[in-house]
Amino acid sequence: MPDRLRLRPVTLADAPTLLEWVNDAVVRAQSFVSTPVNWPEHLAWLEGKLSSTADAWLWMAETDEHAALGQIRFEGEGPQAVMSFSVAPAFRRQGYGALLVAAGCRRLFEQSSLERVAAYVKPDNLASQRTLARAGLAPGKMMSRRGQPAQVWIQSRRGGA
Repeated sequence: MPDRLRLRPVTLADAPTLLEWVNDAVVRAQSFVSTPVNWPEHLAWLEGKLSSTADAWLWMAETDEHAALGQIRFEGEGPQAVMSFSVAPAFRRQGYGALLVAAGCRRLFEQSSLERVAAYVKPDNLASQRTLARAGLAPGKMMSRRGQPAQVWIQSRRGGA
């Protein structure tokens, strides 16, 4: 398992890579909105997120050799942030997902006053569930997210659920 990655802020230059990852078949299948994303829609979304520094945090994860291996995003919803992450296809099943989530949560708590992180996961998304558990998030209740069943996974500022 890898032991290092580095996070850096997402920039507009990352837009093509992020679009490729968001339209990956595995990512679309596990998303709560499964339709592919087009370039104009993606670019407008990313520009909006990058200009909204008060409630959105987006980081690219890179290897020590500066290869982009994934992304993590947090969006503020009241006292918590909702997390979304993905790992590039070439880096999946190598342990990077848990490192990415753990590093992202640490960075978010360092840079914000938010009290907890919530990640919503489809019940059949076992890979994300394993990743979140390895990163230290705790499974919570089943609920609905965008009209679909989801389990919430929680990390609090003080650790645990």
